[in-house]
Amino acid sequence: MNPITLVYNTLGGALGRTASAADSIKRSELSVPTSIADEAHEERAHSAAYTVLQNLSSQIKRGLPIDLDVSTFRAITDGLRNTNSIDDRKFLLEKVLVLLSRLPRDSAMGTKLQNSVVALLWRDLPHPPSTFVSEEYAYRTADGSNNNVRDPNLGKSGTPYARSVQQVHPLPANQMPDPGLIFDSLMKRDKFVEHPAGLSNLFFAFATTVIHNCFRTNLRDPTINDSSSYVDLSPLYGNNEEELNRVRNKDGRGKLHEDVFNEDRLLLMPAAISVLLIIFCRMHNFIADKLLLINERGQWSDPPPTDQAALEKQENQIFQTARLINCGFYVSVVLGDYLSNILGLVRDGSNFGLENIIKEIREENHDFLERASGNACSVEFNLLYRWHSTTSAEDETWTNDLFGELFDKKPWDQINTRDFVQAFGRLQAANGTDPRQWNVHNLQRGPDGRYRDEDLAKILQDSTARPAGAFKARGIPEAMRIIEVMGIGQARQWSVSSLNEFRKFLGLKPFNNFTEWNSDPEIASTAEKLYGDIENLELYPGLVAEEPKPVMPGAGLCPGFTASRAILADAIALTRGDRHLTVDLTPHNLTAWGMKFCSRDVEPDHPSFGGILGKILLTTLPHHYAPDSVYTQFPLMTPKAMKKNLTNLGIADKYDFTKPVSPNPVKSVKAYVEVKGVLDDSRAYRTPYGEKIRSIMQGHGYLLSLDEPSLNNRDRQLIRDAVVPAGSLEAIADYFFVKTQELIKEKSYTLIGKGTSVVNIVRDVFNLVPLHWASYEVAGIPLKSKDEPRGSILEQELYGMLKCLYTYIFMDMHPDTKLRQRDQSKRHVRELLGHIKRTLSTARGSSLPFGDLAMSVMEMFRNEKKAAVKVMQKLHLSGRDEAELANNVLSAVILSTVEYSQGLTNVLNMYLDPKNAEHLERIKQLSQTESVDGDRVLEGYVREALRLDPAIPSLHRIAQTSSTIGVASVQKETKVYCSLDKAYKDHTVFADPHNIDPTRPIDLYSIVGDGGLKCLGAEFVYKTMAQVLKAVFSHQNVRPAPGLSGKLQRFAEDIHDTTHYFYVNTDQEITPWATSMTLLFDTSA
Repeated sequence: MNPITLVYNTLGGALGRTASAADSIKRSELSVPTSIADEAHEERAHSAAYTVLQNLSSQIKRGLPIDLDVSTFRAITDGLRNTNSIDDRKFLLEKVLVLLSRLPRDSAMGTKLQNSVVALLWRDLPHPPSTFVSEEYAYRTADGSNNNVRDPNLGKSGTPYARSVQQVHPLPANQMPDPGLIFDSLMKRDKFVEHPAGLSNLFFAFATTVIHNCFRTNLRDPTINDSSSYVDLSPLYGNNEEELNRVRNKDGRGKLHEDVFNEDRLLLMPAAISVLLIIFCRMHNFIADKLLLINERGQWSDPPPTDQAALEKQENQIFQTARLINCGFYVSVVLGDYLSNILGLVRDGSNFGLENIIKEIREENHDFLERASGNACSVEFNLLYRWHSTTSAEDETWTNDLFGELFDKKPWDQINTRDFVQAFGRLQAANGTDPRQWNVHNLQRGPDGRYRDEDLAKILQDSTARPAGAFKARGIPEAMRIIEVMGIGQARQWSVSSLNEFRKFLGLKPFNNFTEWNSDPEIASTAEKLYGDIENLELYPGLVAEEPKPVMPGAGLCPGFTASRAILADAIALTRGDRHLTVDLTPHNLTAWGMKFCSRDVEPDHPSFGGILGKILLTTLPHHYAPDSVYTQFPLMTPKAMKKNLTNLGIADKYDFTKPVSPNPVKSVKAYVEVKGVLDDSRAYRTPYGEKIRSIMQGHGYLLSLDEPSLNNRDRQLIRDAVVPAGSLEAIADYFFVKTQELIKEKSYTLIGKGTSVVNIVRDVFNLVPLHWASYEVAGIPLKSKDEPRGSILEQELYGMLKCLYTYIFMDMHPDTKLRQRDQSKRHVRELLGHIKRTLSTARGSSLPFGDLAMSVMEMFRNEKKAAVKVMQKLHLSGRDEAELANNVLSAVILSTVEYSQGLTNVLNMYLDPKNAEHLERIKQLSQTESVDGDRVLEGYVREALRLDPAIPSLHRIAQTSSTIGVASVQKETKVYCSLDKAYKDHTVFADPHNIDPTRPIDLYSIVGDGGLKCLGAEFVYKTMAQVLKAVFSHQNVRPAPGLSGKLQRFAEDIHDTTHYFYVNTDQEITPWATSMTLLFDTSA
């Protein structure tokens, strides 16, 4: 028994005896009863001491209130430290419930503790729920309704504005200054002043899309907001079903019409605002295309269904999902790029973004901080977001020209409200209601309905290059006089509060006088003469002409102080109140890929410090934006300002500050003879890899000499002689056979009672077989595996490193990933070269620094007969320096692993296809026998599979001079896409090219590409792959696993007339590398 418990029980007995003695003394002092009632009372009249002691004695008989052991203290400590992430394996709740059961029912402590437990468990769940499981709640409605499931009309378009602040101080219109007089004395621009923090014109173009997303005052009833109160991209999608249908394609693919938007007010504004919406239109269509291609749940078909009901269902699901993802991007720009610039964090290189705005937050009492409660935009914030003083000098000129035309050169101070409404009406009538027919800044549509990429890019890049104006009194262009006069009148009609009342509402100190409001004596004096008393200063003029916040840490937007505080509060209301940005922002509603795709990347090495607008530009205008350009990564700041900021951070050398140039022309080559001619002529057509390779590797070596034929041939021969010397190929092929069998045995598991084993053949076998060979037999990389448990690099970790290197060097993936891959590749090269150089030094027997020597000795003890040492010894015979030899070895490792693994996957996938069942049976038969002729047939099957489904479907070259390919002329610097996929199906070379024939002459397969076929030789690839295939089918009854796990989950995209296959990896990112395919095979009992 626990000593504490023993003492406790002994004490309980003593207390019981003491209670009886105390009670006897008390009863002896009572008078003699005179009635039955007196006797009954005496029976109950125990002493107070008796009651206390007896209760305590009874408690002890029930047991200690809580077990006083180490586990209890650990549970209590964890609960105190982690109030909202309690480790339930420490059993704190169970111990508390036991404590409750041991306390008297009517004890104050027990009652209080029980109430706390009930409150805690009640707070575990939201009451009532914020959302429900149904497509009705998964998708946004066209008008914003149903966002709050308990109040469906909250924030819906066409409903009244909210009021945030009650007007208490009277501001009668008949006692207020004339709106025109206010404009002419406090608002009209006296001179243009550049934004002090370097915000670009594009920042405020984006801000305008957000503002017009939330506010559209009904012209007939100004109390009504015709826009929804949510960040739902309504300027693109519209505010009701009718507007939404104007921009939808409805062909079953969930897309919008090309390059359209719904907000006609933008036609009165500078072009960059409209172009931003066109970019988001393109983003929607890009997302919709990817959703259909990936088809995560296998619920859609391409081509779409012919049944009308099925087509409408698919159309709606894809469209609505794409809209959710697109809105996710839009909000990520708001919380990333936009907020970073507002707070000035971009100057510090910070990726901070207030992500907790939308996340679940539990308060200290375990309550949920409210979210998904809806939102209603208010009249006060309608006025706060009128930022016309930031209009750039160029946009002021454009506005002057447009308004001069609209109002027939009428003087600005003579234009009235009627003139403005009529001019806007004429513009609407001229454009009509079909956005496809609108005249958007005289841009010309092509036959496909799209505007030219170069035109859109120029508008956006010019807007980035132009500095915005500063927030200031007397900063609004005079042409906008009518807009400001109407705004002042509108504010009075809404009876909004005074500026001081608004400040009190925000918890800010009210101004005591006009000088506190604006320290410029002339502005303060003018305002005082207009209003007389600071308490009379109206909200709108007060916000516009207030002294701006200076540039300082935490301040980048630099509006007036009052607006600066209010903006952040509104950002939280807009986002945290939106159900689709909080509780329904899930991988189910957006798909797992979509959720990841629209999320900000906040890794420390992100080139835009967590911004996402650059990713959108690279997606929609990929040939006109470069990954290392400040126009891409920081489009909301001027390049001049960013050069200063990045120089201060010491990283300016990573970026290009010039405008991106137009791309080189592209030529696709598909005929076998033409493809072979281009690839064989390395002097006329260089590879495009050199710059990328030199950015991560230095010196000389195979990859570094790709564009120097004589050096490259020399390096290739060096690698082959050392790695695949004459007469060694059979032994190497045997290694691949044995290693495949070992990995299948090690990585498989058995189904209960069925005599069936299961293995992920791609992830756990094909991706690892060449990895083991390259690590142990070639490079001496300390791979941590079953055979080498003390190795330092895990199998999947090394595969990921080599995959990153191959992808960065040879593949054209999403340009947004290029800089990240470059930096990761540099780290991987440094680490892998370190291991290779240690093995080289060991092979040479040279002295090493102590740390390297210790590492080398450890590696030698792990494998005294390391084959890699023999390879290194052969390399040393060449007399080349160690750095060059290490580069050659690393080149061989990169080229013999990742692409090789993908090739194996494609080979297996082809023969598991039911249409190739006849060939599969033959492969199984050949795999069960030992025959040289049979192995040759297997090699033929490998060649045919790689011909019909190549691991790398196309290769790229750059024309060094103007030349002719076939009958087509090619200019110098043309990017030539050589389609291996099409070349290997050329009927002039391959008879019946789509059929499998393992007996085709070997010399037909003479296009070897840039990977392992070229580096180590075609015979190496075909022989070793045949043995891997043989090892797989040496098992009994090999077959795909049931369901999706037994299928290669890939989707096809056409790129320059060539089919490329892509996958979604476990990080939910699109990749060219297979991730998983599961096989079953029979095992003996």
